[in-house]
Amino acid sequence: MSTKRTAVVGRAIVWAAAWGTGATLVLLAGCEATGGAKAVTDSKSETTASSSDSHAGVSSAPKSSASDHDSPVVTVVTAAASIEEVEKWIGVPIELAPYRRALPAAEAGGRVTAVNFEVGDAVKDGAVLVQLDDSISRLEVTRDEAALERGKVFAEECSVILGKAERDVSRMEALAEGGQASEAELDAARVAVANARSQVAQARNEILALESTLRASRRALDRMAVKAPFAGIVIEKKIEMGGWADTGSAVAEIIDVATLEAMIRIPESLVYVVKANETKARVRVPFAGVEVETPILRLVRDISGSDRGFNAWMRLDNKDGRLVPGMKAVCYLPTGEREEALTVPIEAISPGVGGEADKICVVREGVARWTPLRHWYATDGKGVLLERALVNGARVVVQGAENVPQDSLNVRVEEVPVSDPSPSGESQPRLDSRKPE
Repeated sequence: MSTKRTAVVGRAIVWAAAWGTGATLVLLAGCEATGGAKAVTDSKSETTASSSDSHAGVSSAPKSSASDHDSPVVTVVTAAASIEEVEKWIGVPIELAPYRRALPAAEAGGRVTAVNFEVGDAVKDGAVLVQLDDSISRLEVTRDEAALERGKVFAEECSVILGKAERDVSRMEALAEGGQASEAELDAARVAVANARSQVAQARNEILALESTLRASRRALDRMAVKAPFAGIVIEKKIEMGGWADTGSAVAEIIDVATLEAMIRIPESLVYVVKANETKARVRVPFAGVEVETPILRLVRDISGSDRGFNAWMRLDNKDGRLVPGMKAVCYLPTGEREEALTVPIEAISPGVGGEADKICVVREGVARWTPLRHWYATDGKGVLLERALVNGARVVVQGAENVPQDSLNVRVEEVPVSDPSPSGESQPRLDSRKPE
């Protein structure tokens, strides 16, 4: 057996050697060296498998090769978990719901001639969902349009007659001044003007009436189409092609998913802390991997129920469609108090996707392992852990975690601690790309 010792300053290295169907983790660094350095012992041994080893459940190590030393090392920046005084928040379970829900209904009875949707379709605001037989309504609109045109022509004729009568009066007045027309002729001309003006006024009123009738017939035609009241998703179909729709019968059910709403049961202890349009809550939807901050819009201070709470409501923007009604979420509310809790840098937490829990990469003796985090919240730039996933002083990866496979239990890493604070007081993480000597 030969042994080679190499001093590596500020690094912890673990080699994982695998052979056959099993794997053995061989620790090659562990003893302290003076001056802050660690002595790394690279042990190479040549052994053969024996029956006694098999019965003892121990795999015998194969002969070392150059490939063991050439295996890549994941370089990460780490920081320590620590107990700090932070703002205290509490988590309340909630369920997301559509902001709006509607049952579009027929405003008039009629036979269904077209159904323009299926369950699950996204519809736009004002889109025609169901078309009823509108042949009679269209005839009525055509009739009223023609009547309005006749009325406009008659009104134009009356205006022409009025203009001629006014000109006749002017000429008659001039003749009467010269003694060439009698007063009776002048009075007759003036009466003709008055009659013409009356006809013009009557024609204009008739036009107003015809326009009103046309609007009513067009409205009746428009009522033969059932339209979406807002943009949303069709979740139920209540009518089929060729069927009969009665006045007021619903044809579909639509929900608005561009904005979601959630009702929160707030504990009695926060009755004077949470205020509408002032208090901002943090909502985490684990399955979607979404975390947003949104204000409490309204609340009712009526403490009731076995949980001794009251109701409040909030809305969540969902323009990207990532959130789905019915999803479970956690709403974190500020309590106005401070407490000591175990914290980690917020950069150390990797959000879960597709229902998976959030994760944190922990380094121990040069081995990186992913640990799930199910209960935590962010405040003051820290992740506050509400579960005993770590211990005080544990090293967590704050940079380079994306290079650590999440499906591996043990990954050897080269750990680079966060450097000393800079003159500005901020810690400067860095990655050391040097390879082990």
